[in-house]
Amino acid sequence: MHTEGATGLINLSYPDIPFGPGPQPSAIVLASDENRTGLDFSLSAGGSISGRIHDLDTDAPVADAKVHIFSGFQSEWGNATWSDAQGRYRTSAVPPGNYYVVVELPQSNWVWPAVACDDWPWACTFPPQDAIAVDAAVDYPGFDFALPGIDLIMRNGFD
Repeated sequence: MHTEGATGLINLSYPDIPFGPGPQPSAIVLASDENRTGLDFSLSAGGSISGRIHDLDTDAPVADAKVHIFSGFQSEWGNATWSDAQGRYRTSAVPPGNYYVVVELPQSNWVWPAVACDDWPWACTFPPQDAIAVDAAVDYPGFDFALPGIDLIMRNGFD
C-alpha cells in the first residue's frame, strides 16, 4: 500500500517507507470480510527543482522538453515533467537526497549544467559534483539549461 499524487508531499509505502529504491513495504494481508484500521501515513513535504531551458545564442525558450529528475544511473527513484511555453520546468515532492537533472529532446539529451549525452540513459555521464543535494520542503530554483543550437533545430524540425 502506498500514497500517490499528494501535491508536494513525498509518496510513501506502508509503514512510512519512501516510495522507490531501498527497503520494501510490509505486506498487509486481509481476509475478504476483514477491515483493518490504524494504517496511518505521516507525509512530509518534498523539495523541488526548477529552471529554464533555452537556446544559448538566441535565448529562445525550449517548450515541451522532457525533464528527468533522478538519483543516478539506472536509478529506481525518478520523476519527470515537461517544460512550458517559456521553457520553464518544475518538479516537486522530491525526497531528500542527491539528484541529477536531464533534458531529453528528440535529437539530443543534456545532463545539467550542459553536458551532452547522446545515448540516454545508457551512455550518460553523471559527475558527482553536478548532483543537486535536495532537502525536504526546500525549493531549488535556477537549474537552467542554455543549450547550443537548439533554437535552430526546434524551428527546422527533427530528422
